[in-house]
Amino acid sequence: MDEYNWPDRSISYASRNFDQLKRGEYYINAKPVHSIGFLNFTLFKETPEFNALYQLLNIKTKRLYSEKFSIHVIDLSRIDLATEEDRHYGIDRWAKLFKTKTWEDLRMITKNNETMQKAAAPLYQLNSDAVARQCAQSRADAAPCHHLRRFLFFLIQFVM
Repeated sequence: MDEYNWPDRSISYASRNFDQLKRGEYYINAKPVHSIGFLNFTLFKETPEFNALYQLLNIKTKRLYSEKFSIHVIDLSRIDLATEEDRHYGIDRWAKLFKTKTWEDLRMITKNNETMQKAAAPLYQLNSDAVARQCAQSRADAAPCHHLRRFLFFLIQFVM
C-alpha cells in the first residue's frame, strides 16, 4: 500500500543503520548499508521501474559520493519492466516468489533453484503448523503500531 512516504522512510531506515560507529571509531570502519525495499506499488508513477538503484552523487559531475550507501527499490507490481540484467541475475524470479499466491505456483517458481527452495521451505512448514500460524496472528494483533500490524498481517496472509 502506497502511503506516499517511502522515500523519506527508506532514507530514515538506511541512515539509522549507517550510524553504527561507537565514539572514537574511525569513519573508514563504517560498514556499508545497502537497503532493499520490496514495494507492491510504483514509487514514481511518471517513471516506473522494476529495479531502481538510488545513490548519493554530485548532480553536476555525476561523481559517486560513496559506495557505502545505496537504496534499491524493487517494484513487485512492475515485474513486466524487468531488464535483461534483472532476468540474468534472477531478480524477476525472486519478485515472482514474493508475489505468488498458491503453493503450486511457489513450487513452480522454486523448481530447479536450491536457494529459492530453501527460502520457501519455512513458509510451507509454517503454513502446515496451526500453532505457528496462531502465534503469528497473535503477534500481529499485539503489534504496537499499524505499520507493523499491517506487515505482520501481510506475512500471515502469505503463509496461510
